[in-house]
Amino acid sequence: MSRRPDLSHSSLTERSAERAGPPAVSTSGMRPLNAPGVRKRTAGSSQEMSPRFLLNALLHWWKVAMPVGLILAAVAVAGVWWFFEPVFLSRALIQIRENPPALVFAIEDKSSGYVETQKEMIRSARVLRPVVESPEIRSLPELQEKKDKVQWLQRELRLTSVGKSEFLQVDFQGPDPKNAAKIVNAVVKRYFDLLAEVTDERVAKVIALLDREIANRKKHVEEKRRQIQTRTLAETGKDPFATTLHAGSGANWPHPLAGLQTRLTEVEVEREVLEAEWKALNEMPNPLAQQVDEALAGNVTSAVETNPQVQALVQQIWMAETTLREMAALARNPSQDPQCVKLSQDLERNKKSLEQMRRELATQYQVQYRTAISAKREADLASKKFEIESRRRMEEALRERYEKELKKVAPGVADMVSIEFEQAELTRATDVLNLIEQRVVELRTERQAPARVVLFDEATPPDAPLVEIPLAKMGLAAMVAFCVPFGLALGWERIVRRISGAEDLEHETNLAVIGEIARLPERSTKAGKTTSRRMAQKLRLYEESIDSMRTFLVLAEEIKGARVLAVTSAASNEGKTSVAAQLALSLARASGKPTLLIDGDMRAPDIQEVFEVRKSPGLAEVLGGECDLHEAIVPTWTPSVDVLPGGEAKQNVHKLVGNGELSAILRQVSQKYAYVVLDTPPILAASESLVLAKAADASLVCAMQDVSRASQVRTACERLVAAGCRPVAAVLNGVSSRRYEYSYGYYESVEE
Repeated sequence: MSRRPDLSHSSLTERSAERAGPPAVSTSGMRPLNAPGVRKRTAGSSQEMSPRFLLNALLHWWKVAMPVGLILAAVAVAGVWWFFEPVFLSRALIQIRENPPALVFAIEDKSSGYVETQKEMIRSARVLRPVVESPEIRSLPELQEKKDKVQWLQRELRLTSVGKSEFLQVDFQGPDPKNAAKIVNAVVKRYFDLLAEVTDERVAKVIALLDREIANRKKHVEEKRRQIQTRTLAETGKDPFATTLHAGSGANWPHPLAGLQTRLTEVEVEREVLEAEWKALNEMPNPLAQQVDEALAGNVTSAVETNPQVQALVQQIWMAETTLREMAALARNPSQDPQCVKLSQDLERNKKSLEQMRRELATQYQVQYRTAISAKREADLASKKFEIESRRRMEEALRERYEKELKKVAPGVADMVSIEFEQAELTRATDVLNLIEQRVVELRTERQAPARVVLFDEATPPDAPLVEIPLAKMGLAAMVAFCVPFGLALGWERIVRRISGAEDLEHETNLAVIGEIARLPERSTKAGKTTSRRMAQKLRLYEESIDSMRTFLVLAEEIKGARVLAVTSAASNEGKTSVAAQLALSLARASGKPTLLIDGDMRAPDIQEVFEVRKSPGLAEVLGGECDLHEAIVPTWTPSVDVLPGGEAKQNVHKLVGNGELSAILRQVSQKYAYVVLDTPPILAASESLVLAKAADASLVCAMQDVSRASQVRTACERLVAAGCRPVAAVLNGVSSRRYEYSYGYYESVEE
């Protein structure tokens, strides 16, 4: 089927693209014109994603990408709206006082991390497991499809301190406001129940230990009292407890023993109190150590999931699942497809490895925490023990000094002092007993004091969701969807690598671009002087661009004497035929000498349609020996320009151009015509074009702006060089009139 010539340019639109050049090809045999400023290609040179490339790509695709992007954006917005589920936030407010409230005995709590401990208790499985197992919560739709409900609730529950205040927020977000409030209130209620249980258990344990210590010390005090009473009656005949004699009376003695006795009493009391505290602490179970696996289940899960190895494996599994779904959708029988089966097996192995890794890491983190808790407890006990030992050593030193001083006292006085000091020891024991009893009274009294942690405000079903209309998600989805076709267009342009300017053409061919041919304007159906004037201006620009190319060829020293010029291109629809026809007309018009235009495309000739001459006989018949050369050449409506049509090939075109007649024909026409312009078929589509180009004196490589692909143009030049042809220059066709006028200006000429 015959092709319409590119002369009309009716099929072209304004397209822009700027592509990077691939590795340079060898220029051996190329003879570029002496064009200063021609950029030589270097190995590995390339163009980046420049603003020019982006602009050209957008200009090339915006008519398609814009409506497609708008449609996709509308679909994305509708999808977000359709799948959007409103989320309701329910919140309870808990007050955690800095110090425990007191009824009578104020107690200052200097312990750190109390608030964080309460947070972990709320997240603990000991609180959340009874919540998710309760009939009221278990039946909620939010928990129906959750595999591990405790871990899910640990992730969804948000605990946040309100600034620097004493308040702690307990938040939960869900699709149903009533269910969200139920979950929050159930968690808070279970937390307070557990807190009261743990607190009562701890206080009861301390009181029980102190009661046992009180009973033991009462026995010791009574026994000490009997010993003193017996000794005093034996030595003095008086009952020491019938008078007001007490340990403090020893202070009336003007002797150093009185001061030693007072200090010894103080140290002994301190030691007794410390030993009681240490014993209570040592006998009480460690609540955190008992609850490590439950209380910190949320932290352990979070630590496991944020582990880099776990995250990498999760990402790998997600990508494998996505790939498997895509492959299964394309495969006829996924269960028997080798790639699907292999990928599925790898996916199962990775899932098993992930579960194993999670279990090992969870065990490791639990052991680490348990070790840290035990170490802290041991450190606290050791610190208390050190204080006890310090007091004991001080007590021993004071007692040793006291005994030395006692030996220095006169025998009569020593007996009295000894009795007095024994009463002081009894007083010390009584003081220790009184201190312990006072501590028990404090604990029992403050047990009725207000709680340190109270519920300030319970959760209520919210009236409105957090977001009524997901404008942010809609906007983001619309923006992403709108950019998708533009992104695909940019990706496609980077793949096809179009020639967008003279620099790109020079870069790919290493040839001087001797001409940028303005686009032949299309005839407008609009009437008016302005339209006609603009059309005439575009026509003059087109003719001027052709004449500029012709002038450069005629004046170039390197091709001086070349009579036969072949106009080639890499692929079809690159304006090669229109350039060849207009070049022949320009040569004839400027020189006034006879010029011959040969249609070398014997497969699909179309020069005859441009000049409205017969199709055959033509070049095919002359090469096949079916007619003489002068019978095939026909004159045209343009003076000094004759045309040799392509004809109708009745045999293989390779056989026609390979019989040796082509060179003889060109020599023969060169004797009659000053210039011969040979329009060859596309190089990549028709290999006989290399034979035609080699027979010519020089070749012009023609490319269409924003249409020709850089890789095809480069390959065409490589084939010309490899075939021994002489590509001397390149021509960029299809430049917009506006761009041509901007680059070269417009100079009014006299109309003929």
